[in-house]
Amino acid sequence: QINTYPEFVTLLESCIKFIEPYSIASKNILIGHSAGATGVIDALNNIVKKEEKININSVMLFAPWVNKEWFDAFRDIIYQRCETNKFENPHKILPIMNIFDAELTKKVRYMSIMPKFLTEMTSSPFRPDLMNKWNTYITIIAGEKDRKISTEALYERYQELSMQSNRN
Repeated sequence: QINTYPEFVTLLESCIKFIEPYSIASKNILIGHSAGATGVIDALNNIVKKEEKININSVMLFAPWVNKEWFDAFRDIIYQRCETNKFENPHKILPIMNIFDAELTKKVRYMSIMPKFLTEMTSSPFRPDLMNKWNTYITIIAGEKDRKISTEALYERYQELSMQSNRN
């Protein structure tokens, strides 16, 4: 399916609201990775904007946020691959290989996203004021080889978050 980033965030928000009643009575952790982590951040921020309580004990964000330079390089690599493989791409979609699917099914299949999705995602503002209102523990994780955003930029965001009144 070809979704916009706001539609993706709305879908994540719906999923969070759907699973919360099943997890309130027990300890729970919401985990997001890459675009999923950035989407979870925006979904949870939307929930607190509506002044709704979040019933998640902890949130783990693996490789959240993406810088524009990474997106530009990523887009160029995808388009180069399309050109090399003689893949006609009049709508400029970004066919992303689903590596988990390939491992499981032994077939190479693709997920299609529009460039606008990544543009919208990279322009999503960092809102420590809203993240502070999640009232949950937040863990930010990045691998040493992660190139989507620098560890320095992530550390700056961590510092901003830890200066908020929640400090979780």
